[in-house]
Amino acid sequence: MRKKIESALLFIFPLMLLGALFLNTHDIQANSEKESLQEMRKQRNNLINSEKFNEAIGVDNRIIQVYPNSNEAKGAKIDIANNYYRLGDYDKAVYAYKKLVDRPSYENIRCFILRRIALCYWNQKEYEQSIKEMKTLLIKYPQYKKDIQTKIALGYFYSQKYQEMVETYLDLVKTYPEDPQVAETTTKMMYLSSSQLENIPQKTIEVYRCIAEHHTKFKAESYYQIGSIYGNIGDLDKAMQAFKDAADNSKDDIFIAKTQTQMADIYEKFVKPDLARKTREDALARLSDTKPSVRGLQQVAEIHRKTGNSTEEIKALNTLVKEFQQTKAASDAQYRIAAIYQSQLKDPQRAIEEYGKMIKTYPNDWRVSICWRMIGGIYIELKDYNKAIEVQKRIMAINPNDPSPKVLIRLIEEYYKKGKTPSPAEVQGIAKGVS
Repeated sequence: MRKKIESALLFIFPLMLLGALFLNTHDIQANSEKESLQEMRKQRNNLINSEKFNEAIGVDNRIIQVYPNSNEAKGAKIDIANNYYRLGDYDKAVYAYKKLVDRPSYENIRCFILRRIALCYWNQKEYEQSIKEMKTLLIKYPQYKKDIQTKIALGYFYSQKYQEMVETYLDLVKTYPEDPQVAETTTKMMYLSSSQLENIPQKTIEVYRCIAEHHTKFKAESYYQIGSIYGNIGDLDKAMQAFKDAADNSKDDIFIAKTQTQMADIYEKFVKPDLARKTREDALARLSDTKPSVRGLQQVAEIHRKTGNSTEEIKALNTLVKEFQQTKAASDAQYRIAAIYQSQLKDPQRAIEEYGKMIKTYPNDWRVSICWRMIGGIYIELKDYNKAIEVQKRIMAINPNDPSPKVLIRLIEEYYKKGKTPSPAEVQGIAKGVS
C-alpha cells in the first residue's frame, strides 16, 4: 500500500509542478502583454506631444490590431480621428468620427464627436454641410442651444444666407433676451451684414427692437439701426422717431451728433429746411465741445459734405490727418481731400499736390496706384503730356503687368500731342496691340 501511495505521489507531483510552471508562464506572458500595451500607449502619447500625428496614428492602429477587445483599442479609434483632425485631414477625420458616432460604447463622448464632425466641414468652408451637422447636434443636445445656434448663425453669415441668419439671431434674442453675450454678438453680426439686410427689413427691425428692450448698453445703437432701416424703406415718420429714441438713450455726444445728422436729412425730405439747418448747427455745436477724435472729426466732415461746404470739410479732414496721421481714417481723409480739390473745387494743381501727399505719407496704401492714375489723368487734361508720360512710367514700375500705362503713352504720343482724339476702335486697336 505504501509503495502504491508513493508511486501515486511521484506521478502527481510532476503534474502539479508542470501546472505551476504553466500558470507562471501564462501570468508572465499576461504581464509581458500588459507592459507591451503600456509601452505602446506611452509611445503614442509621446508622439502626440511632439506633434508627430501620423506616427501616432500608426501606433494606434497597432494597438487596435494586437489588442482589439481592450479599452485601449476603443480609445485608439477616437484618437485616430482626433489626430486626423489635428493634421487638417478633415475628410479622413470625418470618416473616422462617423464610424464611431452611433456606437453605444462612445455614448459618453457622442456630443464631442458630432461637434468635431461639424467643425471638420466648417474648417473646409463647407458651411452648409457644417450647419446640417450642427442642427443634428442641436436636436440631440438642446441644452447647448445658445452656443450651437450662435455658430449656425455665423455659418449662415459666411455662406451669405442672410435671411436664415436673421431668423436664427431672432430666435436667439427671443430665447435668451437677457443674455448680454447673445445681444453683443447679434448686434455685431447684424451691423456687419447691414448692407445685405435691405430685403428683410421687418425681421431685422424685430431683432434690434428685442435687443433695445432688454439691454441698456445696446439700446441707442439698436434704435439707430432701426431708424436707418425705416429710412431706407421710406417710412420717414418711424425713422425720425427711432433716431430720437437713439439720441435720448445715449450720453455720447458724437453719437448724438451722428443721430442729429440723420434727423436733419429727414427734415430735408419733409421739406423743412430751417429745421434741417438748425439740427445740423446743433450737431456741430455739440461736436465743437468734444475733445478732438477720429469719430468726431469724421462726423464734422460728414455734416459739411452733406451741406456742400467743401472748405469746412477739408478743414476737418486736414485736422484729422494732422492729429491722427497713422490711422486708416487719416489715409481715407487724405484721399478724400485730393478728390475734393479735383472734383468739387476744380483745382487741378492742388489736387496733384494732395494726391502726392497721399503717395508720400501712405506708400503702402492700396490706393497709391489710383493716385498716380489720377495725377496722370490731370496732366492729360492740362495738356502737360511729358509729365503725363512720366507718370505712366511710374505706374509701369509699380505694376509691370498692367498694360494700361503703355496704352496711354501710345495715345499721348500718337494722338493727344498732335491734337487728335482717338476713336473707340483706335483705342481698342492700340490696347490689343499692347496686350
